[in-house]
Amino acid sequence: MQFENPVDYQQLSLDHVEPVLPVRDVNQTIAYWREVLGFREQWTSSGEPSDIGAVSWGAVHVQFYSSKDFVEHAVRHYVWIKVRQLSDLYAMHQKNKAEIVTPLQPTGWGFSEYIVQDINGHHLIFTAPGTEIKDIPKQKVPVKIVERIPTFEEVCKLTESVNWKAPDPSSYNQNLESTVYAVVSENSETGEAIGCAFLLGDSKSIFYVKDVIVHPQWQHQQVGTKMMRAIEQWLDTNAPVGATAGLFSGEQLAPFYKQFKFVQACGMYRVIEHK
Repeated sequence: MQFENPVDYQQLSLDHVEPVLPVRDVNQTIAYWREVLGFREQWTSSGEPSDIGAVSWGAVHVQFYSSKDFVEHAVRHYVWIKVRQLSDLYAMHQKNKAEIVTPLQPTGWGFSEYIVQDINGHHLIFTAPGTEIKDIPKQKVPVKIVERIPTFEEVCKLTESVNWKAPDPSSYNQNLESTVYAVVSENSETGEAIGCAFLLGDSKSIFYVKDVIVHPQWQHQQVGTKMMRAIEQWLDTNAPVGATAGLFSGEQLAPFYKQFKFVQACGMYRVIEHK
């Protein structure tokens, strides 16, 4: 129902909003948000353990509540947090070993952002206007794209550089069994691997782009674009007509992959967890 008198809108205002997230353990979550993410203030309900609580930092406030249903059926929530001095905050989160699932990078809409996953699986999107990334020195040396599979050591170094979980030898070898094509970006002066990308599949109907990684010091210099161009060319040349190629990525990277003929689609996924 709308107000009949436009003046009524001027007499009311929405003053404040804060997310309320389900968590496995309120006290452990607050400790993580304070010690790793840097939030300053906190409060919790009486009782042990606490069933509700919150943290705050400046004008940002986040509440938590203990949910048995969340423990059994976890659902990821997203919190978009606009900050100042984004590069400084990113450096602090790197130092504190926060789980950065998407490294600091410019978006397609005039912001820079990165995504941290907290201990409950929630994604926190830290963002700021502008595309300047000051704390990551860029390398200005020639890069060459080589059609080869990166070594286990190279993959470990690259995943560590973007704060991804490094693979174990077993999972790396299983990955190789399904790899139909791979490329490595090399520093042409030293031969060091500064990026990689895998294409997995059955060579018949299904292909999957996996682990497209560029070391932060070489990001935003067309390295990822060149690797994806190589994968696109391989698919156009070798994949059967009617085959499907897919990938998983955050929504903020959709414009990047769209240029290689990937389109967004409705889908579902499940993360396997062993209790």
